[in-house]
Amino acid sequence: QISPSQPATIVAHSLGGNVACTFASVRPDRIRAVVSLDSVGLPEPDVNETPKRLAKWLDGWRNGPEPSRAYKSVAAIAERLKLAHPKLSMEKALFLAANTSRTTPTGDVLFAFDPMHRMPFAVAHRRAEWKACMRAVEAPMLWILADRPGRFDKDPDNLEARVALIRDLRHFMIPNTSHNIHHDAPAEVARHVEAFLAEIRR
Repeated sequence: QISPSQPATIVAHSLGGNVACTFASVRPDRIRAVVSLDSVGLPEPDVNETPKRLAKWLDGWRNGPEPSRAYKSVAAIAERLKLAHPKLSMEKALFLAANTSRTTPTGDVLFAFDPMHRMPFAVAHRRAEWKACMRAVEAPMLWILADRPGRFDKDPDNLEARVALIRDLRHFMIPNTSHNIHHDAPAEVARHVEAFLAEIRR
């Protein structure tokens, strides 16, 4: 158990940010504060896709997660990261590759994440339920968002509506960043996080 004797501060990105925000609502005694990086609720799913989603979930548990791809070197993993995130410099890509990979006894290099992360979900994200959870969050929260044009244009729950759900929230949008905002602007993300943590310690 993490931080068993006192509430924890969680910093999380993407799906992890949504999970952290939701957990803060259902276990308020366990959470001191939450920082969510580019994660302000998932899209509302198409209910007509429910049978396909459930079939995919059952197939996933029957077949297990897809095996991790093997790479020849840490440098090869860095190249794969740059392919997915073009704004990464090679220096940053090599740093990430070295710290997010593991080498097998046969010399293959794999990403170190749990393959279970690839498993499909049985339950769809429901915006109304997410809103109810956000209204229940008691801990101070920081949202740092990427500046992605048109992100909320067709969403009735725009950013202002989502911000209004949280009773103790600070939020910032960093220009010229992608979903991997901590890769694109690490210094600015760190500055906002450090200022937030210093504020709540006072």
